[in-house]
This record gives sequence, C-alpha cells and structure tokens, in this order.
Amino acid sequence: MNNQRITAIVAIYLLCLGTLSAQFKELRLDPKSPQQGQPKLAEALVIPASSATSNKVFDPSKVKLSVGKLMNPGISVVARTADGMPVAWQGTIKNAANLRNIGLEQKVTLHLKALTPFAGNKDLDQQFQISKVTQDDKGYQHIRLQQFVEGVVVYGGELTMHTNGEDIDFVAGRAWPVADGITSKPAITSEQAMQQVWNDLGGKPTVTMGPWSHLIKDNSTLIFLPISASDLRLCYHQTIYKTAVDRWEYFIDANTGEVLKKFPSICKFHNHSKAEPVAEDCAAKSTALQQPSEEISFFTPLDGPSTATAQDLFNINRTINTYQVGNKFYMIDGARSMFKSSSNMPNDPQGVIWTIDASNTAPQNSNFNADHITSNNNSWSNKTGVSAHYNGGKAYDYFKNLFARNSINGSGGNIVSFINIADEDGSSLGNAFWNGAAKFYGNGDSAFQPLARGLDVAGHEMTHGVVQNTANLEYQGEAGALNESFADVFGAMIDRDDWLIGEDVVKTAAFPSGALRSLQDPHNGAATNDFNRGWQPKKYSERYKGSEDNGGVHLNSGIPNHAFFLFASSVGKDKAEKVYYKVLDQYLTKSSQFVDCRVAVIRAAREEYGESAATAAAAAFDAVEVFGNSGGEYEDDVNINPGQDLILFTSEDQQKLYIYTAQGDAVADPLTNTNPISKPSISDDGSVIVFVATDQKIHYIIIDWAAGSATENILQTTGTWRNAAISKDGTKLAALRSSEENVIVVFDLLTGNGANFELTNPTFTPGISTGDVLYADAMEWDFTGEYIMYDAKNAVKSSSGFNIEFWDIGFIKVWNKSSKNFALPDQIEKLFPALDEGLSVGNPTFSKNSPYIIAFDYLEGSDFYVLGANIETGDAAVIFENSDIGYPSYSRSDDAVVLDNATFFGTDLNIIPLESDKITGQDNPIVFAEGYSWGVWFSNGSRQISAISEVNSAKTDMFLFPNPAKDILTVSINEKQNIPDLYEIYDLMGQKIKYGIWAPNTTSMQIDIQGIPSAAYFLRCVGGNQQSSTQKFVKR
Repeated sequence: MNNQRITAIVAIYLLCLGTLSAQFKELRLDPKSPQQGQPKLAEALVIPASSATSNKVFDPSKVKLSVGKLMNPGISVVARTADGMPVAWQGTIKNAANLRNIGLEQKVTLHLKALTPFAGNKDLDQQFQISKVTQDDKGYQHIRLQQFVEGVVVYGGELTMHTNGEDIDFVAGRAWPVADGITSKPAITSEQAMQQVWNDLGGKPTVTMGPWSHLIKDNSTLIFLPISASDLRLCYHQTIYKTAVDRWEYFIDANTGEVLKKFPSICKFHNHSKAEPVAEDCAAKSTALQQPSEEISFFTPLDGPSTATAQDLFNINRTINTYQVGNKFYMIDGARSMFKSSSNMPNDPQGVIWTIDASNTAPQNSNFNADHITSNNNSWSNKTGVSAHYNGGKAYDYFKNLFARNSINGSGGNIVSFINIADEDGSSLGNAFWNGAAKFYGNGDSAFQPLARGLDVAGHEMTHGVVQNTANLEYQGEAGALNESFADVFGAMIDRDDWLIGEDVVKTAAFPSGALRSLQDPHNGAATNDFNRGWQPKKYSERYKGSEDNGGVHLNSGIPNHAFFLFASSVGKDKAEKVYYKVLDQYLTKSSQFVDCRVAVIRAAREEYGESAATAAAAAFDAVEVFGNSGGEYEDDVNINPGQDLILFTSEDQQKLYIYTAQGDAVADPLTNTNPISKPSISDDGSVIVFVATDQKIHYIIIDWAAGSATENILQTTGTWRNAAISKDGTKLAALRSSEENVIVVFDLLTGNGANFELTNPTFTPGISTGDVLYADAMEWDFTGEYIMYDAKNAVKSSSGFNIEFWDIGFIKVWNKSSKNFALPDQIEKLFPALDEGLSVGNPTFSKNSPYIIAFDYLEGSDFYVLGANIETGDAAVIFENSDIGYPSYSRSDDAVVLDNATFFGTDLNIIPLESDKITGQDNPIVFAEGYSWGVWFSNGSRQISAISEVNSAKTDMFLFPNPAKDILTVSINEKQNIPDLYEIYDLMGQKIKYGIWAPNTTSMQIDIQGIPSAAYFLRCVGGNQQSSTQKFVKR
C-alpha cells in the first residue's frame, strides 16, 4: 500500500486530542453546582510492607546484542497477517544476475523454489501456474499466479511477482499450505451441493428479468477452500441469485454437504483474498427487482436517483432527492456529483446524503433500531425525515457551491442523519448532536420542538464535522468556544435570513427571545448570566470563567459570534463567510484561542479583500475586547533526560525482563525472572517499573541506580489484572482488570485511594454516549499526569444489525492537579473522529520530549504500519512498514523508535532512526535484539516536566538539600506562615516509610534518613489546614 495514501488518510482523520463532536442545545447549568458528577471510587490500594529484599542486578558484563546488524539481504518476509501468515516477500534469488537470459517461466519457477522455505509451504513451483503477465511503461513485468492442488483451484491462493526491470524482487499474496494425503475427489455431486443451497434458502429461487435474464447466471465450481492456515477443504463454490439484485456465494463441503460459508457478494464485508472462515453476517438486505416491461430500453438502468415532492415539518412542499432500488424508494440522495456509481445500493451507498429512522430508540441502548426510510411509490409522509433530508442537502450545497468542499470530509464522504432519536431513558430527546460520523436529531421536549425542523440546526451540526476535518479545534475552553462559534456562523449563513440560531426549534416558554442564540445580540433578551434562557457574553470581560460546559464552549462562543456579526455587517455576508471558511480551513489549529482567530481573520480578510476589510476585522474583534496579535498557547518541548540511554525488554515469548544500554551493553541480564503478560511501564526517572505478571498481579520494581540494586514487590489489590501503567512522576497508577471491561482503575499512590473511570465513545452532548467500548489494552500517562492515552476495542452495530469491531485511541482525564484529586468522569477525547471499516489503531506512545508527538500502530486489512503523528498540527507520517503489531517506544532524544518486527523466524526488536520531525522513519532499520519484544526506551536521570510539577514545582515553598542526600536531609520552608505541623516520607509506591512532628516556629529542619534504604522518595509536609507540599528526593 502506498505510504503517501496512509499518511493522507491519517492526516484527514487525525483528531488532535479532542476536536470533539458537539451538542446543539445549551447545557442546563445549575449555578449552585460546581460539577456535574463524581468519579466512581474503587477499592483502596493496599501498599505492602517492604518484604522483598534488594537484589544486586547490575553486572555490566558487556554482553553485546546484534546492534548495527542490518536487514538480511536476499529473500525475506516483509508482511504477515495477524495470525502470522506471510503475505509479502522481498529480495532477489542467489545469482539472479547470472540468470537474466533465461525465460520468464524458468525465472518464476526458480523464484518459487527459493520462496518455499519463507512461505511456510512446500513445492510452490509445482502448485502455482502463471495466469497473466503484463509489462508497464518502465519495462517492469508483473506476473500473476494461481495455486492448484491436483488440478483444483485453491480459493484465494494467488501470488503476484514483480520485477525491477531485470530480476524478480517482490512477491505478494497467499500460498496456502497443503497437507499430505489431500484429495480432490468429491463425495457428492454439484447438483447435490446446489440442492443444499436451495434448502438453506428455503426453496429454489425463481428470478425473472425479462430481456435481461441472460445477465443472471448461477455457477458451480469445485475448489479448495482455506478454512484456516492448516485446513484446506474441498468444496463446491456456488454462485446463485436469490433475487435479481441479491446474489449469494455458497461454499458447500464436497464430502459432507455442510454449508461451510455463505455471503452476499454485493456486500463489501468479505475479502476474498483473505478467505476467512464462515461469516454468516452481512449488511445487505436486498429487495427484489420488478420485472421490466419490454418497452424499456436495454441500456436504461432500473435503479437510480429520483426526485419527489413532500411536506416537511413546516407543512411546506420540498423537493427532495431519493433513490430507487427495485420497487422501493429510499431516502438516499445519490444525485450529487460525489455519488459513486459502484455503490452497493441501498445498504452500502458511497457519496450520498442518507437519512435513517431510529424509530424512537436511543443509540446508547441495546435496543437501538435504525433502518432505511422507504416508500413504495416515492410519496413521503415522514415529515421529520423530509426536513432532515432536505436540510442535509441544503447544507451540502452551501459548502459545495461556495467553497468547492466535497461533503463533510472534503472527499465525498456520506452525510448521514438519524431522526427520531430518543433519550437513554426512552423519553423524547430535546437535542441534536454530531458524534464524529453522523447527525442525530431528537424530537424535542418541554423546551424544544423536533430538532430536524431547523435548517440552521443541520448547518450547525454539519459544520462540526467540517471543523473536525479542518482546524480540528479542541472542544474545550476558548478553542471549544471557537468550535461552537464556527458551527453557529455557518449555521446562520446556511439559514441566512437572520442572525439567529435555533429560532425554528425552540419554545418561547423556555427561550422568551424566540431563539437559542443570537449573533447580533448574544445577551438574547435574557438576564445577565441566565444561561438557561440563552444569555451569552457579548465581550471578553463578560466571559464565563467556570469549568462547566467544557469551560464554556457554548457560553463563550457568543464572543466570537458577535465579532463575526460585526465583521459581516461591515463587509457583507458574502465576503465574511469566505474569509471565515479560509480561516477555518487554512489558519486555525487544534489549540487556537480567540486571539488566534482575530489574527487569522485580519490576515485572511487582507488577502481576500484588501486593507479596508482587514481594518473592519480588527474593529470587530476590538469591539468584543479580543485584542493583540500573539497566538494561543502551544505545548512546548521539555529538556532531554540527562541519564543513560537504556532499553527494557522481554523475550518474544514474554520470559523475564532485561535492561541493556541502547548501544547493546548488558545492564541487568536479567532484571527479574518474573514473566510479564503486559508491556512494562516506567517512571520518567527510571526508578519504578510496573507490569502485570503471569500471576495476574501488579508487580513493581524499585531501582536504586547508585547502588545497582532492585527491589521487586507486588501491590496488594482485590481481584486480578492484565495491564498497569505508572505516571511519569511515579505518583499514580492506572490498571486494567483481567476481565474485559470498559473501565480503567486509577490509584493515587500517595494515599492508596482509587477510582473507576468508564470508557465510552463520546458524542459530546452531555448525558449521551454510544457506549460501545468493549475494553482497553495499552495505556500511557501524558506529561501533565492528568490524562491517560489508551487504545480500546470497540463494537458498533450497523443499521443492518451486524457488529463492526475496531481498535481506536482515546484520551481520558483522570486527575485534577489543581485539586490534587481524581477528575470528574466522562472527560474523554478521541484521536480519530471515526475510522473507516477495516481500519484500526493502537499501542500509542508519547515521544520522550514533545508532548504533542505520538507514535502508534496502524492496521488496514492485513497491512501493518507504525505511524508518527503531530497532534498539534495534524501531520502524520510512516515510521515503519511492518509485518505485525509494533509496540513502538521513542528514544531518550526522540531521534529513533524501538519496535517489534515479526520475521519468518520470530520477533526482533528493531531500531528505526527518525527524521527531525520525529514522525518520519528513515530507510535504515537496525536489528537491536533478535528474539525479543516489548522494548521500552527510557533513561534514569531527573528533569523537570509538567507531569511532576505538582510534586517538584519551580516556584515551590519548600526546598530540600542536599539532594541526593546520604544521612541527613535538610528541609527549608520559604515563608513562616507556611510552617507545617508534620512531615511524612513515602516510597514511590505510596508506602509511608517515616513521619514526624515539625519543630514549632522554625522554617528549617533536619531529618535523619540513615535508616531507610537507598532509593527515591517523596517528602510531604502537612499543615494544620491540611494543605500540603510534596517534594521528591533521593537517598544515596
């Protein structure tokens, strides 16, 4: 697969740490309630006594690993399936240069013989036959080969060979292993197999197509079907038409008559080249075609776009585009230029505007029931559907006609609307929302009429999708307010007869002004700060400063809303909307603030319309008190860890843990004989290692680097575990129970307290979530110590009832540094807004020095990649084209990653050098360790990063010296009023080691630490008001 295509896909999808989907309705805020919920507490963590003894583990025996060994020349496996089957090989055969004068067939035969040991098969030269040869304009030949056993085709057994102009140097495909004694003689006939198909269908189908009947032809072929990599089954492959547009593929065991597999071939769920075992599910629910009359032209398609006139929720006649499939019409608009004629209609349309009825069910409940809106005669009585469908078309036309934007994602993606959405408790939903993939409309409540009425509602929600695919504005604080503002701006421009938002859906009993929001007057006729009546701040001095509503995203949007009104009133709506789209598409980024918007609008206005427009833009932002010409707050790099360059890893079968230098010198060989079942996690200073072992308990190792010793112990917790991750400062622990559940358990290691955090796929409408996260797997703490980056397995039920499973990456806030307590629940953001079917991402890791750089595994079908991404800019690049999951980890200086690379002989740890952008791999991988896995690159020095700021602050009121200390630790308090009552010393796992009373009326005290082992510790001083200061120190 082309690497540029991969990075383009990721760049389109990349959701920069939470450009989130958004609700249309305002939050119902309780001014007396500072927060909307509390985390669910978990059972407290019990810190065991230090019963384990310190073992001397550092014996630098200078044992060298194979550092510097490059990829082996000759033929090698470069790609495997998830179950390990090789599917691509590169390299030329021995003496290829001396064989260039022989015929092509001989070259193919010799290459097949050389390929045999690398393919996990035998006698490939006797099984494969050339079926096609082509040559491109560069003179390169491309050969296709088919696998046969005893003259019978192996289903999916195909190889393609490719030359570099002279030699065959690349092969791709599948060569299915053939067991000894396999026979091609069937026990039943083709007719008997066909009878089994008819029995399964409930009778022999009768399909008539009039003059087109010759296009329908059933077929039966004897083949070998791969059930697994070790099981080829002789069967009949039957192609049969159930109806004229409902073709099925059946595979009937040629010995037993059993239906091995069946699927409708008009669907796109089964990859024939992969040929996985029986798959009963399919999305398509085809409808029989009507027999055409003899007068219809042979070239006139039966199905296709149509138009209808129907009444919407205003009882106004609207012209809508529908789509006919057979004798039914569907509320699918396939008349736009983005429509792909290859679509499998109606269940898998591509490039359409599609309206679906949820039948008053909720997407977060198991009884969610969404299906097509259909008509037998193209007349439509579903007024809600007509409104949503018509408004979706108007929103599409707006972006297409004014900005040449081809749908929400810019590349002709579907625009999907769900109507008749219920609330989770079954009541009517008074809201509309965009969940990252589709628009959802409730039918209203005491404050709202059906949300599908509003054209500006449709425009608002669709614009959230456009924002998601352009600036990707983070959905909190000022960036989130800009996200909401741009949705309001373009919602108002699509429904451009006034400056109001929601005037067609609100009820005046709830909103006396008759509108939800007003760009012209954000105060909206309500009393100051009466948010529930639609009041918004009009200028920056009025802004909401609280934490509700994601920091006021719906409230403070009134400020940039009013700036747009003033600007558009000066230059005209036509010019203003063009400038704002340019700003959204080309200027703003994830973390942009109000001042960034000001600077961008002024610049874009000047580019498009000259100095007078720029002056009008500046005046508009001056009027709302957004001044200045500086940008927003962007994340900065931290200093490189000053310690050693070290790599922790285990064997490929997860036996023991080892530490080596990055240059290949043994440091701890092994560190422990305990076998891990999870990839280890390490604190930023390398003093604490955490992992789950085969006993399903959380093990931790505390390392004293000065003494060359390590102490291993087990955290005493209830239940069993499968993964754990330590925060960079070593004060918090995240863990996953051994049961597969959508919960991350977080422990505060300084207190032992814990909390459960439920994982959901957010819609970013409060109280609404899709609830389709099955369980998390990999976890890593961010630099702030507040967020956990994780991957999770998800299952989404399609409208046709089948489950689509995929892995994605999320970020959940679990800690609040300001309160030094667990964060509020449901603060989840996604790296990607929505992944196409067949795409998965996982095993994310932060770079060591740039909080905005990550690497992760990317899987599309059977193609594996390790990608790097800049989540601030949205850039992405390929680090390594892999053959399996990579589990990447950045180097100490971010100039390389270490990752797993599956080879024919096992798993190796490879080092991939990086370009200066930290996300692009170089083409010179190095094999670091053969037969090893799960490399974690780390260092053992101390540095200041934001994650430990609540422990070691540059502006602290407490100082420790010397640090490291040997016998006596002196503690100095900055101000007399901050004198504590007592001090406490904790180890890095939160066990209290020592405590004492602070000497009265003194700002300095000496603490005797001779009796505690050499290690890293926390000193916490606690005052009478329970305020505390915590510092980290090292006992030598």
